Amino acid sequence: MFNFRAMWEELRKFGLEYCDLPTMIGNIGVLLRPLTVNIDSTYKKGMSRLALRIQVTGTQTQNQDKHSGYMLFYAGIKHPFLTKKSLSQFLFSGIPLIFYIVTGVSYIFYLYIYLICMLWFVFVRSPVTGQKDSAMIAASLGICSEIGTIKLLFMLLYIDKIRALTDEFRDFDSKTALSSRFSKNLQKHLRSTKKRAITYWTFMSINGVLFMTKHFIIPEHLTQDTFVLYGNKLN
Repeated sequence: MFNFRAMWEELRKFGLEYCDLPTMIGNIGVLLRPLTVNIDSTYKKGMSRLALRIQVTGTQTQNQDKHSGYMLFYAGIKHPFLTKKSLSQFLFSGIPLIFYIVTGVSYIFYLYIYLICMLWFVFVRSPVTGQKDSAMIAASLGICSEIGTIKLLFMLLYIDKIRALTDEFRDFDSKTALSSRFSKNLQKHLRSTKKRAITYWTFMSINGVLFMTKHFIIPEHLTQDTFVLYGNKLN
């Protein structure tokens, strides 16, 4: 049975009442897991059955031959690049498989619109049509939008180092005396940091929601009328 009280208690941890370092790291972990980024090396609750099966068969293969890489017995595939490290980063991170599918599809569409279509519009279409102002708008949208995708790709590539750094922070915090002056100063600065983060994330989220809902509020307009997508026959 769904427990609203437990859900509310979990949501409260995102507020300013909980500003200790482990809780803040946990907050960030919850927000990043839907994007297939798990910074918590101890989190395995959402591990899919497929990942568990691959982990078991991969472990058996490694025991048989450490230099042959992973063999996926369930599919009969042997690939030299499917190493234990790469598989554990993307499949054994405690994230449900559906998040990988949704994020992967969204990432492809995102790159198509804000990278491929932007480059085509700026360097191919605009010089022909003379739409310099529209080209600058499209370029600014593409450049600003790709910052987030690059950061996401960076985190996925170096997720093992990020998890190790997170573990070091938690280990350091566990050794700090709660009544010490350092602990009190740390709590003070962490609360200030969380307050700024909440303000910034709220503003950015509202800005994104308003941008996406423009087309639904004003149906005769797109989110950006001057940004033409490659393959759109209407333009």
